[in-house]
Amino acid sequence: VQQDFEHRMQSFFFTAPIAKLQYLAGRFLGALGAVLIVFAAIGLGAFAATALPGMDAERLGANRLAAYLLPYALVLLPNALLIGGVFFSLAALTRKMLPVYVGSVLVMIGWLLSQKLVRDLDNRTLAALIDPIGSRAVSLLTEYWTIAERNTQLVPLAGPLLWNRLLWLAVAGLLCAFCAWRFRFAAAASERPTRAKGTAGDLDVDANGIATAAPAIGPRATARLDTSRPLALLPHLAALYLRETIKNVYFGVLVLAGLLFMVFASTTVGDSFGTSTWPLTFQMTGLLNGTFAAFMLIIVTFYAGEMAWREREHRLDQIVDGTPVPTWLPLLAKLVALLAIPVLLQAVLMLAGIAIQASKGYFRFEPWLYLQEMFGIELLNYWMVCALALAVHAIVDHKYLAHFVMIVYYVLIIFAGQFGIEHNLVKFGNVPEAVYSDINGYGHFMLRLRSFQAYWGAGSLLLVLAAYLLWARGTRSGWRERWAVARTRLTGPTLALGFVALLAFAGLGGWIYYNTNVLNVYQTSRDAQQRRVDYEHTYKRYADEPQPKVAAVNLDVALYPAEQRVRMRGAYAITNRNAVPVEVVHLNFMAGRALVIHKLELGVPATLANDDPNVGVRRYKLAAPLAPGHSTTLAFDLELPTHGFTNEGSNTAVVYNGSFVNGRMLLPSLGYNPHGELERDQDRRKFGLAPKERLRDRDDHKGLMTSGLAADADYVSFEVTLSTEADQIAIAPGYLQREWTEGARRYFHYRMDAPIANFFAFQSGRYAVRQDVWHREGGATPDGNAGDVPLEIYYQRGHEFNLDSMVAATKAALSYDSRNFGPYQYRQFRIIEFPRYETFAQSFPNTIPYSEGIGFIARVRPDDPKDIDYPYYVTAHEVAHQWWGHQVMSGDVQGGSMLVESLAQYSALMVMKERVGPQKM
Repeated sequence: VQQDFEHRMQSFFFTAPIAKLQYLAGRFLGALGAVLIVFAAIGLGAFAATALPGMDAERLGANRLAAYLLPYALVLLPNALLIGGVFFSLAALTRKMLPVYVGSVLVMIGWLLSQKLVRDLDNRTLAALIDPIGSRAVSLLTEYWTIAERNTQLVPLAGPLLWNRLLWLAVAGLLCAFCAWRFRFAAAASERPTRAKGTAGDLDVDANGIATAAPAIGPRATARLDTSRPLALLPHLAALYLRETIKNVYFGVLVLAGLLFMVFASTTVGDSFGTSTWPLTFQMTGLLNGTFAAFMLIIVTFYAGEMAWREREHRLDQIVDGTPVPTWLPLLAKLVALLAIPVLLQAVLMLAGIAIQASKGYFRFEPWLYLQEMFGIELLNYWMVCALALAVHAIVDHKYLAHFVMIVYYVLIIFAGQFGIEHNLVKFGNVPEAVYSDINGYGHFMLRLRSFQAYWGAGSLLLVLAAYLLWARGTRSGWRERWAVARTRLTGPTLALGFVALLAFAGLGGWIYYNTNVLNVYQTSRDAQQRRVDYEHTYKRYADEPQPKVAAVNLDVALYPAEQRVRMRGAYAITNRNAVPVEVVHLNFMAGRALVIHKLELGVPATLANDDPNVGVRRYKLAAPLAPGHSTTLAFDLELPTHGFTNEGSNTAVVYNGSFVNGRMLLPSLGYNPHGELERDQDRRKFGLAPKERLRDRDDHKGLMTSGLAADADYVSFEVTLSTEADQIAIAPGYLQREWTEGARRYFHYRMDAPIANFFAFQSGRYAVRQDVWHREGGATPDGNAGDVPLEIYYQRGHEFNLDSMVAATKAALSYDSRNFGPYQYRQFRIIEFPRYETFAQSFPNTIPYSEGIGFIARVRPDDPKDIDYPYYVTAHEVAHQWWGHQVMSGDVQGGSMLVESLAQYSALMVMKERVGPQKM
């Protein structure tokens, strides 16, 4: 409806033989039809996807037309009538677009606030009614549907959804009626265009209050500035383009919308169980870059087109192209202005992040980390997109087609993996993430990140040169003329710059390929799946082959954090606990081809029958079968080095500070491992495999003879000498026997005083230590453990937020479990924080590794009844895991890992109940 006033055609319609309601209804229905056509692409795309090759028909079920039409009828159409009515009424009544832009932001804010409001309402029916979008009503209506019902039933227009739709359709009707009543079916004198004078030239101001920019370079500009020195013009011209961009209404609305969305998202940053985290700087930079990234890409894409086409859209290109300036000047000025937009936005975001931190009562702002993340990393990535967007507009030479090309680019980047395109060398601007940790900083990620940024930076320079060669100037049209002009621009300096950029691009690409594909094993996701398929195809037939079990583990583990390297020497004592002799020893290695095997020897004569590094299997044929009850040893010297960097993923086990190495990363397991198979049935069908076997029956005899953790061991005696760098503390399950330093290495000797599960990990870092003590209850353990139990938390300084809660939870859980289930089995209890590359806590005997991403930085507000003290719960859960894991592994309780998890959850809930009371539970 606003376009009539924008193009000054309102008088034509207002004097035509049509009524006001006919005029308004025609415009509104036309706009509504356009909206519905656009949104029809969602349903059509979903339907078309069902016909794609490789689509899993068993997961789709019946393809019913009603499943595509009902969401439009029940959700989209009513919402389009409501929200479209708001925007249409604003445009019709004010006859300007600025109120519509502001209204769109207010509508978004209102929706975000309404979602928070209805989420916090205890009356769920009321919440479902007042949600204007209807999502709460749908959730309430289908809340107790089973999976089968969700897969087969259509959402009916009934209950809360029916009343919600009727309510908001009535609101939409009242809004339209108000618009029709207040709309003036006449032209006003105030709508005549005016002129406003400015120093940069006359500005046309239309009835909407939108100014048309003066020529970028016109007669006045050339009269003031010396065009004989074009480089001196660059700052002035770039500043002009930037000023015309940031004062644009569209720009302000987009930025405001993004900021408001980010502020709303900050209310739930790091939420777990509905409890937020403290807004540490790495949390805030992740929020800023994550929530605003889409807005940044939209802004860059949109304004790349606006800058490239500004003179031509205002029909000033002939004047500008006739000025005596080189072709590279306007291109470079537009590029500089476009590059400046992310700079300004990142600065605004940084200030917003600091403001959010202060509003939440957190004042350790870490401005250097903000600068490094926002400007040293993300800004460079945005600059690559700027170069790409401007180059696309220059090469395509059609504004909307270029916008479409950019949209296709974004879609391809998002879904590249599904098309088998996974290497970052062929995905423009795709730079692997560098995860920041308070414990380890940016660690080892920066070499890879800077290599890819430099590579795509050189590629961006090549794109800018291509844009210069094909930059539109003059009246030429057609590719033949454009190529002819491009050849004339291939001067010596251009060729030299292009050669340097191409050389850098190729050299950096080769360097990256050498690291990702030569020094390391490059695997696509399908390659990884194929590896599992090959493992199952080749070795499944050995699943029931008798194998010995590990009875004792003695290790010498050397961690080299600075080199990201770990070496494990030692031996297994293995025993044949089968009723039949063992003829072949089957060894699995999780690390596969990345593992360096310096030594692997059995204590009895044997020959290597099979070595398959692709899937990590070695099979040894014994010269004489190992009789039932007999034992031998397996000695090994294994190393997992880090060479250069990989395309995706990395070795986050051994890091500069906060290493967390699971023993199974290097150490061999015995016998066929069903965990090496593909798990999901839909993946198995793609490779022609039968569905995955279900879990064994609870009373299955063979299952009861197998540990819930692994089939290759029951309980084992455990001893390890663990070494690391001199300024770090190294920790393993067991009790410290001795600590010493030799040269630049620090050594720790740990031994467990009773058999434990064959499941352990090693940690190393520069920790602060919180110490306490628990006064044992329930008497001594069967192993004779009695007396007070020392409690220790090894943590990153600055993460003290929940240490008191963790100590309290440990004491409460130890007391509860001891009173109800028996004495605590160990003489010591430790929690060790590790970097947030993983987000879990894990129980080992007397030792619990605990991620910095959970618990340590949780913000539990005692005065908020809805906050859950999940650091307390998780700690209690892991304490119970230790207790029940010991009981199940020792055979005192019949069951496997799922039973342990269920019992641990039960114990933790009972401990929480004692803390908060039954009413809150």
